[in-house]
Amino acid sequence: MFSRKYLRSTVFFWISLFRGMVLVYGLNTWLPSIMKAAGYDLGSSLVFLVVFSLASAIGGLLLGRAADKYGQKLVLMVFYVLCGLGILLLMFPNNMAVNLLFVAFAGVGSISTSLILTGYIADHHPAGVRATATGWALGFARIGAISGPLIGGWIGSAALPLEWNFATFAAIAVAAAAAVALIPRRVVHHQSRVPVYDIV
Repeated sequence: MFSRKYLRSTVFFWISLFRGMVLVYGLNTWLPSIMKAAGYDLGSSLVFLVVFSLASAIGGLLLGRAADKYGQKLVLMVFYVLCGLGILLLMFPNNMAVNLLFVAFAGVGSISTSLILTGYIADHHPAGVRATATGWALGFARIGAISGPLIGGWIGSAALPLEWNFATFAAIAVAAAAAVALIPRRVVHHQSRVPVYDIV
């Protein structure tokens, strides 16, 4: 996993999954409070959290099929960016239906993508190191799960403008997409059936 052959994959898998967990736990913890601060009543704010979770459940099934068809890397990059865009657009005065759509993008682009990313880690590695690579990545990502609520809490305690909440989590989503983009492709030479890695 830490050899020259796999080091780049390990680093960027860890970074991308770390950022994904920041999104999942940060938004799960603070989304109702953020939307309440944006002017919605408590009931409406909780609806955002419900849509966030339900969209991720449905999105996980759809993203799984899309990843099989178009490739995990492409699907992850696209939906991390859509997640960031959805979060960023929540700062504008849209109607409820539009904001629920943006929240759905955020749910799919955070929770669902993290599930696909975990499968991508396993698929990316040979069978002999697959479980180890996935376990270490998930272990490191738990730091992201802790950091997400702390980041939201820090923004709130610092009395920063409300827009900082949206901008910060949107930036993390785009950074996750960038980390996925830097994961090297796995190339299998059919003659030898030995997996090798290029630097693209």
